[in-house]
Amino acid sequence: MIPSDTLRQAWSFLLQHLQRGVWLLDSEGRIIEANAAMHKWLEVPDLTGLSAAEFLVATQLDEHELVSRTGVRRKIVIVSGRVGESTIQIFADQSLVRVMESRLVEEIRRVSKLAGEDPLTGVGNRRAFDEALTAMLGEIGKKFGVIVVDADDFKAVNDSYGHKVGDEVLKSLAHKIQTLVRSDDIVSRIGGDEFAILLPNVNMSVLTEVAERLRKELVVEAQGKSFPVKVYASVGYAHSGPDPSTVVERADKWMYQNKVDRESGGLAALAEREA
Repeated sequence: MIPSDTLRQAWSFLLQHLQRGVWLLDSEGRIIEANAAMHKWLEVPDLTGLSAAEFLVATQLDEHELVSRTGVRRKIVIVSGRVGESTIQIFADQSLVRVMESRLVEEIRRVSKLAGEDPLTGVGNRRAFDEALTAMLGEIGKKFGVIVVDADDFKAVNDSYGHKVGDEVLKSLAHKIQTLVRSDDIVSRIGGDEFAILLPNVNMSVLTEVAERLRKELVVEAQGKSFPVKVYASVGYAHSGPDPSTVVERADKWMYQNKVDRESGGLAALAEREA
């Protein structure tokens, strides 16, 4: 076990040198200790004993601001953890986070390119998606989303009209997905007729908006033997918030639930999709 004085020295070192803001709160939300960055941001020489609520304001879903004594507002990202009966919170300036987000997205794209593209559709392959997801999971406190898309009755299309038509459907799906998501979102083909989209820097509200757009508008046509073949897709999504390590499994679960709901709806569900 590490001696308590060694832990105290390590804590003091982090408080002095960490560029992000840090404070330790008691069970009632009062500040026990804060680092130099927090004192500078909040313009208070001694924060000990003050209530964190005096400086921390919730603005929107998953978004907060720190407000200094002179009224300067700083949008921040928070990572929280429990230390016994106390709470430790680490703050990052959102303007700096956005710069890091941009760099992270570019790095993910670079890694994805190296990992490989799907030769049929031109989007990333399964390996590229896994590499991108690993990079995102490595960013502590990073909020992101995953959307899983699966073509409905794709096997029937292949069996009835041949693989050439099936390939055209997949290429059209990949292209349509890219037109319906954000420019920073990363699209990959992770299975025969299954695609996954990684959405960096997204809250649940925006994730839901993108997923619903896909669910409502994602339909493609390919030319069959004598008439066009219309193919729809089922969509599932999940946010990293509850448990980043299970985000893909949760998105996959809801995609299959979406598919079951549509199939059980029979002609009524089909009519609704055609409307």
